[in-house]
Amino acid sequence: MKYHEYTKQTFQLIKNKGFSMSARIIIFFILLLPFHFVSANETASIKHKKAPIVDRFIINVGVNKLFFKEEKGANGGVKEIKPVDDITAIGGGVSGALIFNTPLKPYFSPYIDIASYINKDRYSIIPGIGIRHDFNFKNVSWFQPFVATGVGYNRSKWTKIPINISKDLITAKDNVGSSAVWTVQAGSDFYMTNDLAINLTARYDMYDISTDITNTTMGTTTKLKDTGSLGVLLGFTYHFGNTVRNDLCPNTLPNVPLGATGCPLNYFKLTLNYVFAKYGMTDLTNEALFDIPAFLKKHPNYDIKLTAYADSIGSNQFNLKLSQKREKAVVEYLLGNGIAKSRIEANGRGSTEPLVDNDTEVHRDINRRILVEFYRTDKDLTIGTKKKAK
Repeated sequence: MKYHEYTKQTFQLIKNKGFSMSARIIIFFILLLPFHFVSANETASIKHKKAPIVDRFIINVGVNKLFFKEEKGANGGVKEIKPVDDITAIGGGVSGALIFNTPLKPYFSPYIDIASYINKDRYSIIPGIGIRHDFNFKNVSWFQPFVATGVGYNRSKWTKIPINISKDLITAKDNVGSSAVWTVQAGSDFYMTNDLAINLTARYDMYDISTDITNTTMGTTTKLKDTGSLGVLLGFTYHFGNTVRNDLCPNTLPNVPLGATGCPLNYFKLTLNYVFAKYGMTDLTNEALFDIPAFLKKHPNYDIKLTAYADSIGSNQFNLKLSQKREKAVVEYLLGNGIAKSRIEANGRGSTEPLVDNDTEVHRDINRRILVEFYRTDKDLTIGTKKKAK
């Protein structure tokens, strides 16, 4: 079936009586919601922001299979009915869903969705609501499996009565049927960026819709019972807003550089600058973006490395001693705030390794600095002369 024909049948069924105006609005909204692809840099500093009401939008296409039972009635049933295997031949479908943020996240998130399937002789549309649970694996940001369950409403229609003779001899009661639905879903999002993922979902919809087929000439009857459908769908998941997905560290200090899971990066650094020829903590010309001792206390699996420098004004010996005073002042500050000496590596490099030429006052301001590096001690990271084991 061509796409435009499929779309036409979708909207035609929505117009059938049985759907309230509010239900129609919801269905149209989900089907027509604009979808935008936005990339993100996973290694960027991500700040925790208030999450939007709608967390994710999912749109999928795929295949499905119906499950039917045939119950023969009077006079041995209607022999002209197609075999069940023919009725339940593989069909196609499309689905859309909105996932919402709640205070109970990450335990579960509510959703609304709609699935539309068309098989050889039958068409169904299933709006529903439910809850979804995402499994978060620490330090694995690209893979997020999930399970979901919910309830809904199935309205199905025979596009063709499933018989092999002229329909003038056959009547089908309840050509359009409906039923409550229980849906279970499982799958995974495979993230390409912080916001965009490939979504793979398997869903099973359980319901009970019966159609009575009667051969008016022979006086025979058969009941076809549509008991459920299994769909395998592939598409995209998109996160709304610049929020941290999969936040495994919700109480991280503000302005700490975060990865895709909302936890501090395994390694990050910042630079502090000094007034000319000064070395005290009160002589810094800028401030750290976050409370360094508080971070180290909160994250005992991180150590810190300090490397202090001076500009080129003065002798090499003077600048070396000045840089050593700068790193010692920071070490004393950390020790005074309860950070163990074993977690600190520090040294002064004098006027070596300038970031820019010392040809202007602005450039010399840049070179008068101390580099502060943070790194996890439970990762295989080489920082300076230190290497921490896994």
